[in-house]
This record gives sequence, structure tokens and C-alpha cells, in this order.
Amino acid sequence: MINMLNKRGLTITFTTAILIGVMTVAVGVAIFYSNSLIAFHSELTEFENAKNLIIYSADALEQVALGSGGSKYVRFNLRTARLNLLRNFYENISVFVNGISVISDIPDAIEIIGGSLVSVGGFKLISPPINNPNEINEEYNKIIVSAGDPLVIVYENQSNGARVVLLCKRVRVNYLGVYSLLRGGETYNYSTFELSYIMLIVNKTGGTGNLPIVFRNVNVTTNTYIFDSSSITINVMVSGNIVETRTLTGESNVDGSLVVVRISYVYVNTIG
Repeated sequence: MINMLNKRGLTITFTTAILIGVMTVAVGVAIFYSNSLIAFHSELTEFENAKNLIIYSADALEQVALGSGGSKYVRFNLRTARLNLLRNFYENISVFVNGISVISDIPDAIEIIGGSLVSVGGFKLISPPINNPNEINEEYNKIIVSAGDPLVIVYENQSNGARVVLLCKRVRVNYLGVYSLLRGGETYNYSTFELSYIMLIVNKTGGTGNLPIVFRNVNVTTNTYIFDSSSITINVMVSGNIVETRTLTGESNVDGSLVVVRISYVYVNTIG
């Protein structure tokens, strides 16, 4: 009888120990996944906030370069994400008008890399927004754009982590109408076109955590080119290869074409 009681007591003890062990493991697993879920949502929220700030930065950059001038800053508060200012990020871009070189640049860029738990679904053009997926690559590769189109693009991609990139590689072409110039005592009428370009230049970098980036317009150059023809042809070369060509025709009853090339030089710095 005593042996039976002892065995029964041992069985209860073993059962209790097993149940406690199972409960401990279950609680541990629950805590692990709970912490992982919290960490994931924290990193994702930080990445999405940084993405929104990059989109805002694109607008601020255009305002500084082509609008109000001066400077603007955007403050990033990063814990798991990383901000990179990248020199010579893109390939060499050269723009020619009727065979004359008017713009040459190897664009710099701004990049946000998400935390280790964040991922995106591949390449996506964020600004300007494109609803048709079949048009995304065409819009990204476009360099010559019309009035009203943004000069600064923002895209996201999955490449060794989730990344958002701000890049200036576009030339905006705008027809201004017919302008009259006095040359040698005589008045000549020209169909006038304007080419605008933002040259973003990574300047001073440094700092971590609560980190502002500052856009400062340091110079604007304006060069004028006069052609006898009533039309102009714009060629864009990337790394020595022609990737885009556009011919623009002005009025028929003019003496030629006038092309104004406006380049805004904008420094981007970090202070922290």
C-alpha cells in the first residue's frame, strides 16, 4: 500500500514537472515571438517614417533649387535604419543641344537603409507615383521631362536590405515662347527653350541618431545658346551611350532658337 502511494506521489511530481516545463517553454516561445513582432513593427514604422521624410526631402530640394533658394533642412530620427549620402552614385550623364555639350554630371544620391527585419517587394518608383506597373521602368529611365514633371525622383528597392533612394538625374525642358534680342543694332526673334537641372552635391557628412540633412542652394548658373535653326535636338548620353533624343520645334516665322540652360548647385550636408 505504501509503495503504491509512493509511486502515485512520484507520478504526480513528474507530471507537475513536465507541465511546468511545457508551460515555461510555451511562455518563452510566446515572449520570443512577441518581442520579434514588436521589433519588426518598430523597424517597419521607422522605415516608413524615413521614407515619408525622403519624399518630403525631394519637394524641399526642388524648392531650394528652383524656387525660393536659400536652404531647408529635414530631421531624421534613426535607431535601426541608416542614412547614407552617396557620392557619384549614378552613371555619367551628358546632355547635348544640337551637338553642343550643355550639362555633364555624375549624380550623387541620398539613401535610407531599413533595419534587418524590414523588406520591400522589389523595385518601386515612389515619386512621381506610377499606378501602372508596366510604366515604372520607363518612368525611372526617363531623363528628359516636360514642364510640371519633377526633377527629383524617389524609389525603393530590395538590395541587401530595404532601401529608399533620392536621386536627381532629370532635365526639364520648357518652351518659353518668342523672345526678341538686339544684335548688331538689329532685332532678332527667337523661339526660346529652357533646360533646368539640379546638381546635388554631397558636401559635409557626419553624425548619428537624431540627424538633420540640410539642402543649401550655393549657386545657379545660366548659359545661353543661339542657333539659326527653328528647331533644336536634345541628346542624352549615359556612360557614353545615347539613351534619349528629343527634337523640339518652335515658331516658323523666327530667326532661330534660343536655349537657356539653368543649373542649380545644391549642397547636402548632415549636422549631428
